[in-house]
Amino acid sequence: DLHSFPTRRSSDLHSLESGKVMGLLGENGAGKTTVIRILTRVFTEDSGEILIDRQRWNPKDFKVGYLPERVGLYSKTDLFTQLVYISRLKGASRKNAKESADYWMSKFSLEEYKYDTLEKLSIGNRQKVLLAQAFLNSPDILILDEPFKGLDSINSEILMNLIKEYEQEDKIILISSHQMSYVDEICKNIAIIKNGRVILNENLFKYKLSLGKNKIKFKSEDYDIKGLSNRLKVEFKNIEIDEAGNYLIINLINGKKKNDFLKELMEKNISINHFSDFIPTSDEIFLKEVGEHN
Repeated sequence: DLHSFPTRRSSDLHSLESGKVMGLLGENGAGKTTVIRILTRVFTEDSGEILIDRQRWNPKDFKVGYLPERVGLYSKTDLFTQLVYISRLKGASRKNAKESADYWMSKFSLEEYKYDTLEKLSIGNRQKVLLAQAFLNSPDILILDEPFKGLDSINSEILMNLIKEYEQEDKIILISSHQMSYVDEICKNIAIIKNGRVILNENLFKYKLSLGKNKIKFKSEDYDIKGLSNRLKVEFKNIEIDEAGNYLIINLINGKKKNDFLKELMEKNISINHFSDFIPTSDEIFLKEVGEHN
């Protein structure tokens, strides 16, 4: 029964739980792919240790599915043959390997390309083949490096649903991605890496609530954001503009309630077309945390 997937560096302990998708985030060169290569034993760590259920981690003891960031398949061999081959390398019998290859090709809508070679496929379909090989033999642990790269919106939705289904089976799932909208959609926890060190490891929903506490997000149909900010900054000095530049964020201090703030806006004859609690996106969290460490 897989319970935790902690890594230790110096006195720090960072953990990944089964049944909760972990998003591994960081700038280019922060160390995300290096961490993944250490977990999959492509690289060996220079220091620290990796534990699973408090025992030393050995990938050979578990079924591990790994999606590399770059294509690592054979370009001139038909898809079915090489998926069967990879499945057998992972320990499946020939019969089970064929069944697993057929099953996951079907899941990713690749049946019509079954006997085509990789070089004939579009970038999106190549990515789906890579994903299919990661899911072969129903792994206990799924490690996906940029899984949504090259996928259109339909196939991205298919992948998200597959990951959510897999999560329900109490599997360990680690995803590295720069596409924050997908992180928001599927990740329960996030870890942010900066220069090879974890600077944040939190439950995503709880952390969003803590950052948004006592903050209101709004805009007016009478003003653009800059004009609205200028209109209010005398009375409300604690004004921010969201990262996209579409909304004002007001931090309610000194015990002010949001209904009181709404009443004040109405008394100033400011028409409102959006008024809500502020809950930051993963993108805003990432920019905040990495920006502070810069």
